[in-house]
Amino acid sequence: MGWFSNVRKDTRATMVDTDGDAGPLQLTANGDARVRDDDLYTLMGTLIADLGGATTYVSIAVDLAKNGTRDIIAAPGANKQLWIYGFMGTTIADGTVKLQDSTPTAKTGTMTLLAGGGYVLAISPNANAPWFKCATNTAFQAVLSADADFDGVVVYAIIDV
Repeated sequence: MGWFSNVRKDTRATMVDTDGDAGPLQLTANGDARVRDDDLYTLMGTLIADLGGATTYVSIAVDLAKNGTRDIIAAPGANKQLWIYGFMGTTIADGTVKLQDSTPTAKTGTMTLLAGGGYVLAISPNANAPWFKCATNTAFQAVLSADADFDGVVVYAIIDV
């Protein structure tokens, strides 16, 4: 019996943390906990709506092939910046990931991730304080090692500068 002992495998349930925030949860046939992609987007949309403010937030899926520099979000155009408010990512094999803009200015160091591991940057609660600001008219990118297929979701806004 574990933390998820009251959740039946291959059915959806609600996971509630100590603050009373709830999120969808499903166990796979072998008992691994996961959040379904469609539920994740619903959850992210709820969190984005809670941020308020005039900025329009967007969430997109991240599905990047291994080995090289890959655009997560294309450059937004003249006099615009990408502001990254939240990020979740995982790899299917051991590897490294570094986030940067296309100047290239590093937004993180090179992070080592184990297969099935990942990280989360919770959505910034302040519209004026994103995790990362890309330089004007530059893409948001990931630099991946040879084995690091990288999947996840990013929440961002395009800001006029």
